[in-house]
Amino acid sequence: MISALEKSLKGLPFVKGITAFALRRLFPNMTYREVMLHFPTRTIDRRSSLLGDGKIATVAGKVLRIAAGFRRSPTKVILECEGGELDLTFFTFSPYLKSLLSVGAEVAVSGEAKLFGKRLTMSHPDYILPAREIEKLRVLEPVYPLTEGLPNRTMRRVAGAVLSELPKTDLFELARRLHARPDDKEARVKLAYAEALAHQLSLALARDSAKKTAAAVIAPAGKFVAAARGVLPFKLTKAQEKTLGEIMADLATTSRMTRLLQGDVGSGKTLVAELALLACTEAGFQGALMAPTEILAQQHYDGFSALMKEAKIPAGTVLFTSRDKGAARRLKLEAIASGEAKIVVGTHSLIEDEAEFKNLGLAVIDEQHKFGVRQRQRLYEKGPANLLMMTATPIPRSLAMTAFGDLEVSVIDELPPGRIPQKTSVRSIKQLDETISDLCAKIKSGEIKKAYWVCPLVDESEKLGLAAVNARAEDLRRAFGSAFGLLHGRMKPEEKERVIGSFASPDGEVRVLLATSVIEVGVDVPEATVMVIEEAQRFGLASLHQLRGRIGRGGESSQCILIHNGKLSETARARLGIMAETTDGFRIAEEDLRLRGEGDIAGVMQSGQMEFRLANLGEDLPLFERARSEAETIVARGLSATEAELLSFFGY
Repeated sequence: MISALEKSLKGLPFVKGITAFALRRLFPNMTYREVMLHFPTRTIDRRSSLLGDGKIATVAGKVLRIAAGFRRSPTKVILECEGGELDLTFFTFSPYLKSLLSVGAEVAVSGEAKLFGKRLTMSHPDYILPAREIEKLRVLEPVYPLTEGLPNRTMRRVAGAVLSELPKTDLFELARRLHARPDDKEARVKLAYAEALAHQLSLALARDSAKKTAAAVIAPAGKFVAAARGVLPFKLTKAQEKTLGEIMADLATTSRMTRLLQGDVGSGKTLVAELALLACTEAGFQGALMAPTEILAQQHYDGFSALMKEAKIPAGTVLFTSRDKGAARRLKLEAIASGEAKIVVGTHSLIEDEAEFKNLGLAVIDEQHKFGVRQRQRLYEKGPANLLMMTATPIPRSLAMTAFGDLEVSVIDELPPGRIPQKTSVRSIKQLDETISDLCAKIKSGEIKKAYWVCPLVDESEKLGLAAVNARAEDLRRAFGSAFGLLHGRMKPEEKERVIGSFASPDGEVRVLLATSVIEVGVDVPEATVMVIEEAQRFGLASLHQLRGRIGRGGESSQCILIHNGKLSETARARLGIMAETTDGFRIAEEDLRLRGEGDIAGVMQSGQMEFRLANLGEDLPLFERARSEAETIVARGLSATEAELLSFFGY
């Protein structure tokens, strides 16, 4: 029998058409669980019948007359109520409203009244019902986070239908209480702890499973790693040596390695992972490296292939992405399945069912926060694989213990010799023309060889946001001519490759690259020394720091320019100030945690890994620590039916 929480919203008779389309935006899997955990943020009190300026009121009355709108003028309906006359205004007067609000009809309305001149007016009342049904409106109405095409009344109806079908256990009763009254502190605290405990239980179970699961034992003679190190034009830093040693020690045991490798952009994480993959290959196993985008996958493949060629390491390397079609795709899948492909670099395609490995010994996941927990598991469960995850966002140790409690953590806390810290300045949008002019002069003189310009899709509407990006593109195209290049998600893959290739090449025509997302600027261009970020106040500190790390990688001084819209909150001002003050990624991560809660740190909210509904890592660390201790006790003695229900309740 399908669990009540796994039931599909499609089974509700009124979930169809536009409603279903809108719901899918909020609830990708369209399950009861998603709706149950989608709590309202506040309530509207509709119980009062007292009309007043700026007051929410619910009143009954009789329609006296209707003044139809002319052209663009609104339609006005005059309602005779107990407290006097009330004007209802409608900018669109549908056939349904016409049938409901005919002269002489008695209706109940609820909404906010405002004083215009000497008359109280309610524009487009939130609710209109026959007067006999007024008690349906006199309630404390929960207000939910919504999306386009989904009014609150529909969301309430969906939530009500879902909640009515769920079991009568304590957990579900707490959820019902919070849906009715989001200010119920007792219910919120209890459910927040339950959520933290469920999360920590899932991590404790993962740790326990890893200890008990036999993994590939990777303990080669070290010839491949020595050959690769022999052709490097530099020595590994002490931090790289330390983390590589930690990884190799894990790989040599029968227990499955689950390790997080973190360090700033440019600290050399990828090289450490590549050396571990070479050790895996020498030991007779396959290795896989999964990146979130084709751009990054191609970059890893090119760099890895060049290193292996120069070191004369005889191991087949394959790039496997969604772009592989037909016969070429079949050949790559056969090479992966037979073991001929010793090292496979790819994107999400690696976790598809058809991608079968012969003996996967090590799975490396770059930009791990771009992948959900289940996606990561699907990769390393394709063999007796060990797991190494990488993140360029330094994570405070206190957060790492709670966010990644199933992992060992390795830290590269130093940059390679010769890296000069970036200088960061903060400017207002009023200085935009000056910034473009200055950059243009330095590009033409050759003082600056390559520059990034990040212009995010700042509008909720992707179409409007892209229009804003295109407008900025025209400004930059006028200034830089053929030296300007544009990169965004709607471009065709071949066009993206052309622009990226031109920008990445030292002799390429594109000198200034306007990009619309953090992911798409993840290109290693040593000649890039300038990074301009518009609407910088909209980014979290972690995102800003990661972007800034893309410049100054060629040993030259570099500059990051943060442009804000001129209207800064105290938090935004503090955030930009910290960026200008320090380049220490770990201090920045601590400040991000202090200013935002868990926010953007490691992208945990975006990844689906820790999409907490009630608990907050920034404020509730003691709660998580208590939950971690309790979870370890529970796993040691075995889960009860109640604890298994807890995991199911939150979707673990």
